[in-house]
Amino acid sequence: MQDIDQRGSVKERIGFILLIILVIFIMAWSDFGKGPKVYDCRISEISPDFPPEVREECRRLRLEEWKKENEPKTKVYI
Repeated sequence: MQDIDQRGSVKERIGFILLIILVIFIMAWSDFGKGPKVYDCRISEISPDFPPEVREECRRLRLEEWKKENEPKTKVYI
């Protein structure tokens, strides 16, 4: 009776190890985490996690947005 329990235990361990190896291979070959990165420009100036290129692009976008909001509503020609 103990032989059956020990074999079952060994089979369970081998199955668990194979499952772990399978999960590792699936994660290694999948596109997990390889999508485009999206940054929230509202916190770009205070967060140290933003690369300098992203900060510059956020500044440029904020400037364009500011210009749109503050442009004159009517044009006066003199």
